[in-house]
Amino acid sequence: MVISIILFFNGLISLSQIDFFGTGLAKPSFIYLEPSHFALVVAPFISYYCLTTTRVKGILILLFVAGWAAYIQNMTMMLAVLIAYLLSTRNNLFLSLCSLLLVVSVLVIFIDADKLSYFSDRLSLSGSSDNLSVLVLYQGWDNAIKTLTGSWLGGGFQQFGITTLTGDVSEKLYQLLGFDINQFDGGSTAPKVIGEFGLFGLILLVFYLVTLFLLFRKIRTQKIESKKDLFAATVIITSSLEFFVRGVGYFSPSLFMLAVSVFYLLDKTRKEKTLHKENNTL
Repeated sequence: MVISIILFFNGLISLSQIDFFGTGLAKPSFIYLEPSHFALVVAPFISYYCLTTTRVKGILILLFVAGWAAYIQNMTMMLAVLIAYLLSTRNNLFLSLCSLLLVVSVLVIFIDADKLSYFSDRLSLSGSSDNLSVLVLYQGWDNAIKTLTGSWLGGGFQQFGITTLTGDVSEKLYQLLGFDINQFDGGSTAPKVIGEFGLFGLILLVFYLVTLFLLFRKIRTQKIESKKDLFAATVIITSSLEFFVRGVGYFSPSLFMLAVSVFYLLDKTRKEKTLHKENNTL
């Protein structure tokens, strides 16, 4: 609760867009360098509170965070809202998605296209795009795939952008900016894992996706009763944002929370199995 309150006030202060620490960045987010970093940390808290509070309060939380993301203009936070919505909606998932698409369609009709260009530009995932965020994301996967096809063992731990191969998108970014950008973090964590650990990293990501799907289904079917288990599950699910949308390297707050959540759930499963064996023995 204390962490949640701190994050909430950080979000409020960020709305002022005042650069308190003189970072010189376009979108200062108080104690975070940029809104995406803040979104990665706050994402599991959004989902958790939407799941554990009343329906009305959950809707208010989603509206507030979506409004924050629209005002600041941050796609990562908007995707965090989408995940929280899909996890917490009480209705049929297909109907909920249809309702969401209807609302988005109405907004697109009545809101000026220029105001939505920030989000629409980022939905065009192509190497031919001129949007820097899209190119950075595309660059990570391009370099990871080239490295994987060159060596199935990958480039080695923390060697992304050093020993890994680069492709056409990296050259395009250099031509646009005059310098290399996001060469070491891969844009998101998944391509970094594949580029550095090769086939083993790919297997790890497949295992993560399977775990994510199983936890998503458990939450949707309300098979997780413990609030600790629920928070750990939301951390694992929302970590997909760092893996596939915006990564900042391995040593980040959200990946630390992911590690703690995995260790917690594994330890609890081990204890439950031990207790079950003991009961059967008795």
